[in-house]
Amino acid sequence: MNFEFKVFRISNALALTLSGMSAVLSLFALSAAGMSLEIIVSVLAFGACFIHSILSMSLQRTWVIPDVPLKESTPGGIRIMGGIELIFAFFCIFIGFFILLMPNDLLKQAFDQLPEQQRTSNVLTPGYLKQLAGYTLFIGILYALNVILSLRLLKKVVRRQEQEFRKEQE
Repeated sequence: MNFEFKVFRISNALALTLSGMSAVLSLFALSAAGMSLEIIVSVLAFGACFIHSILSMSLQRTWVIPDVPLKESTPGGIRIMGGIELIFAFFCIFIGFFILLMPNDLLKQAFDQLPEQQRTSNVLTPGYLKQLAGYTLFIGILYALNVILSLRLLKKVVRRQEQEFRKEQE
């Protein structure tokens, strides 16, 4: 196995774990908070990432065991869910960079403009927000890497299956 495939397996395992946990937490938040557009979008985004990771596991199995063919719907599913995941990843990367590059003075001014009830809460501080932005940036990079590597492997698997089909036809 080459290095790229090993990195793909690790990134896919991390993406599967993190997106699965995040999707479940988003579902809990949806049931607790009610129908909120923000929570629905997060359920859909993390759900797409989770489905993409499951389909990528099938792709890995086909790459390791060439006798196991891909289902007809798997390549399309990887492309569609990968596209959704890539959009989500770019949002995460953008938000993470934006908050990390924001000066602390500007963050403190933004916190001063919050309502009194939210300001007295010690949970939301500039330091915590920077840590959350770092995590968001990590998630975005992880998801983007996972999609790019899965699409590259999908291209190789499809090419290999086409070559095997041509050999059988001859």
